[in-house]
Amino acid sequence: MSFSTVAYSNDRTCVSDCLRVMQATGQITKNTPQAFLEFARREIARPGLINVLLIHSPGGSVNGSMAFGRALRKLGTIVIVARAMDSGPVEAPRRKARRGGGAGESVRFLSGTCASACVYALAGGARRVVPPQSRVAVHRMAGNIGYYDPATREYQHKQIYAGEDELRALTEYIHAMGVSTDLVATAESVPHEHARILSGTDMARLGLAAPRL
Repeated sequence: MSFSTVAYSNDRTCVSDCLRVMQATGQITKNTPQAFLEFARREIARPGLINVLLIHSPGGSVNGSMAFGRALRKLGTIVIVARAMDSGPVEAPRRKARRGGGAGESVRFLSGTCASACVYALAGGARRVVPPQSRVAVHRMAGNIGYYDPATREYQHKQIYAGEDELRALTEYIHAMGVSTDLVATAESVPHEHARILSGTDMARLGLAAPRL
């Protein structure tokens, strides 16, 4: 996963304290939480940062996502499933720009996706927003392991699923984040080869996200 900051407004007069929000894109790995903390510390030290993270991710490591979510909660970061763009119509809900506040009128968005394990990172946000144009998709946790089959003398790949311990840890994490543990049950009911897109009604019922700040 890569991190960057994007301008909060089109103010061309600012020099060193331009208002900006954070953006995270790509796959979540075991290294993502530490990379985010190091990035956030650097950016917090510079004036003008608003504690908002735009996220766009296909998923990745469940353990990495939980650790990422805990880091987001510790920092009190608002998470919005979206991507920033330099120009064009505002597609996400808007608020007036102000220092230390949420996403505002001058931030322009493209729809974003938070799929698979990304939803568990999203759950860590102090506040969580999924604009109507964005998508959150869930499915059963799974991983692939490689092994050598002496019978065929070839390397094979096998899909493995989460056991009771992994599911218990994930459920406890989701509960601690203040989200309904039905989120885990919903995700685990969907075959890994498929995905269920959560509706706004689903996300409200689960306490996962709202469509606007």
